[in-house]
Amino acid sequence: MDNQNYQMKTEIVELRIQVTGLQRTIEGLTRKVTMFEEELATKADITHVQLINKQSEIIKKSNDSKSIPMDCKVGVSLDGRVVAESIVEHTADSIKCGVIKGSEINETR
Repeated sequence: MDNQNYQMKTEIVELRIQVTGLQRTIEGLTRKVTMFEEELATKADITHVQLINKQSEIIKKSNDSKSIPMDCKVGVSLDGRVVAESIVEHTADSIKCGVIKGSEINETR
């Protein structure tokens, strides 16, 4: 009987060691799964990346294309005499304004 009790106690101790090892393994796996879930949550969605790529292609095409000037010229005259002329040039990425008074030109960007 003593021999059976000793064997049973030994087997119980071995089972406890195995269960403790399994607990540690499960805890480690749980930490890794949580870490992967957090990493996936911070990754960009593929459709969002494709949309950004498409938008950047459109912007590049717009920047690379030849700009079509849309100029506007306004003259101010008093008693039939031209006092000043204003010129506004619109391009894709800038607006250039100029005022001509006699032979004097003032430009702003």
